[in-house]
Amino acid sequence: MSTRNSDTASGGFTRFIPFVGERETASEFLSAPVAWLAFFLALPMGMMTAYSFLQVQNYEVVWKPTFQNYQTLLTSDIFRTYFFNTIEISVAVTILAILLGYPLAYAIAYKAKNPELWLLLVLGPFFTVYLIRAFSWMTVLGRNGAINIILLRTGLIEEPIGWLLFGKFAVIVGLVHAFLPYFVLTLYATLGGLNRDELEAARDLGASPIRAFWDVTLPQSLPGVITGSLFVFIPSFGAYVTPLILGGGTVPMLAPLLDQFMQLTLNVSKAAAGGIIMLVVVVVATTLIFRIVHLEELFSGQTEGGGGS
Repeated sequence: MSTRNSDTASGGFTRFIPFVGERETASEFLSAPVAWLAFFLALPMGMMTAYSFLQVQNYEVVWKPTFQNYQTLLTSDIFRTYFFNTIEISVAVTILAILLGYPLAYAIAYKAKNPELWLLLVLGPFFTVYLIRAFSWMTVLGRNGAINIILLRTGLIEEPIGWLLFGKFAVIVGLVHAFLPYFVLTLYATLGGLNRDELEAARDLGASPIRAFWDVTLPQSLPGVITGSLFVFIPSFGAYVTPLILGGGTVPMLAPLLDQFMQLTLNVSKAAAGGIIMLVVVVVATTLIFRIVHLEELFSGQTEGGGGS
C-alpha cells in the first residue's frame, strides 16, 4: 500500500518552494513581494477610489466630492443589464471549467504516467499571447471557420452557422480556454496533497472506485475546486479582450462598458465608480470563499469538518 502523508500548513506551502530554509517561514519569505505588490496595488486603487467620488464637467475632472457616479450606475437599467450578464457569463465559464478541469486534473494526478508532461501541455496556452489566443478562435468558430467547414462537408448543415462567433457562445468558449489552466493547476495541487491511505482503505473495505471517489476524494478536494473556481470567476468577471474580439462588441459585459465611459464619453469618474463596484463584488466573493477555504487547506486537501489528510 502506498502512503502519502500530508504536510503541515507551512510544510504544504514550502513543499512548492524548495529553496526556502527550515528557519524561514512562509510569511518571512513573502513579506517583501507582498509589500511591493501592496504598494503598486494600493496606489492605483486609491487613485481610482478618489476619482470615483469626483465630478466631471466639460470632460474634465472637478475636485468636488459626489455620490452621483454611483447613484447613476446603480439606478441605470443599462448598467444592471451589463452587470447581470457579466455575472451570468462568469458563472457559466466557472461551471464549464469545473466540468472540464476536474477530470483532467484527476487524470494527471492519479492516472498519468508522466504528469509533468501533461502539466506542460496544460500550461501550453500561457506560452501564447492572450490576444492571439482570442483571434485563433475566430478561425475555428467563424462562418468560414473549421467547425462550419467540417459540418458543411459532412452534409450535417446546408449553410454556415452564424451564431458560433460574435455572440455569448464564442465569449464563453474563449474564456474557458483562457482560464481553464488556472483551475486545473489549483486542483492538481490539492489532489497531490491528499492522503491516499484513506482512498486505499475505502477500496480495501469493498468500496467501488466510484463510491471511493464520492466518499473520499471529492470531499477532500473541495478546497481546490472552490479556490480554482475563484481563480476562473474573477478574471472572467473582468474580461475585456475576449468580449470585444469574440463577442464582436455585441455581448454586454462590464469591462468593455467601462472602456466606453473612458474613451467615448471621457467620463473618468463614472468609469472609476464602475471599477469600484466590480472590485466590491470580487472582494465579497473572495472573502466568502476564504471563510470556507483557508490557504493551508488548498495544499493539505481538507475542509473544516471534513476528512483530514
